[in-house]
Formats: sequence, C-alpha cells, structure tokens
Amino acid sequence: MIYKRLRIAVDDCGLNQKEFALRIGKSPNGFNAIVRGHKLVNKTLALAVQALTSYSAEWIMTGEGPRKINPLEGLDHWSRLVLELSNNSDRKIAELVFFWLDSKAAARKFSFDKDQSWNKKTLSRYEELIQEAKGFLFDILNNSEGGEEQVLLRGMLLILYNGLEGLDLESDEMKFLLNFEDFRLERVKEIRSELENLIGDGLKKENRTSNVITDW
Repeated sequence: MIYKRLRIAVDDCGLNQKEFALRIGKSPNGFNAIVRGHKLVNKTLALAVQALTSYSAEWIMTGEGPRKINPLEGLDHWSRLVLELSNNSDRKIAELVFFWLDSKAAARKFSFDKDQSWNKKTLSRYEELIQEAKGFLFDILNNSEGGEEQVLLRGMLLILYNGLEGLDLESDEMKFLLNFEDFRLERVKEIRSELENLIGDGLKKENRTSNVITDW
C-alpha cells in the first residue's frame, strides 16, 4: 500500500510527524490523514518526501525500484522545480517564481546608476509583461479543475523560471498532455524572452544558482 511505504519513509527520517508535515508544506492534520491511508498520496507529495528523505518517489508510489536514491536523480524539469522550491502547491510555486523574477528585476528597478536604472517607459513595460503572465496563471489557478490546464500552468512556470535555452519540455512526463500550440504557452515564451532582454544576464540559467530559494 502506498501510504504504508510513505509511513516507512516518515518513520525513518528522524522527525516527528508534525515536523515532517511542516517541512514538506503540508498541514499536520492533512498529512496525518494521508499517512493513515484516508487521503491519496500524489506524485508531488512523493517528490517532496524524496527531497527530504531520499526515499524514491517511484518506490513510494509503486513499490518498484530501489527504496533510496539521489533525490535529484532522473527527475524531469517540473519535478526538479518542485524540489527546488520545497513546496507541493502549484499556487505557491507560481508565487515563488514571480517573487524570483521580481528579485532579478530589482537591480534595474531601484538602481541609482543612470546607466543601470530603468526609465519610466521600461519599468512600465516590465510591469505589463508580469501582469500579462500572471493573468494567464491566475485564470488557470482559479478556474481549472486540473488535467490539461494544470499541465499548461506547469509548462508556463517552467518557461518563466528556466527560460527557453536548454529547456526541452517534450522530454518531460507532461509531454502527453501539454498542448505546445496553445497561444498562452507561446505568449509566455515571448514574455520570458522579453523579460530576459529587459533584466539581462540575471535571468540566464548559467548565471544563477540552481536553487531559487537562495537567490533572494
């Protein structure tokens, strides 16, 4: 049973159940219902447990493969992003991605160096781009029941965080559900490209750390 394998990982980590739940972004009561088998274990939760304990998400979900692995081994782009942000909520991940984007823009927004600081027109354009991207995500987060729309949301977050260079969405598990021709996905690609032009090297993957949390 999945919840029994989850229980093994929890019991082996050295934390009490309340501390464990808080570490992976779950309420203690909600997590208690999961480890007792009253609520389903999903892959996102299993990935958060993998990050904390090294117990394989695949083993937790299916009982197959080794119990313990390198937490980042074999993960697709979305799974790595979930682990980097240490939270299992799409809404929270979206917030953190936009916090990160704004932290990268801060050097331009608040600089007193006339050669680095944005003028009013550029600042206004940055805000327009951010609001447009947020609008797409807001609609999905507040109106979607999951499925293809949730996959689209995650695809857009991947693009906003990772950029286009070196990112092959089609190699990820979401490739079977993600509509690569959706106008919103295409527009977010354009927004990310323009943001990179505005902000500069700070958004380029090779010029930042791998963990978004440590960036601000």
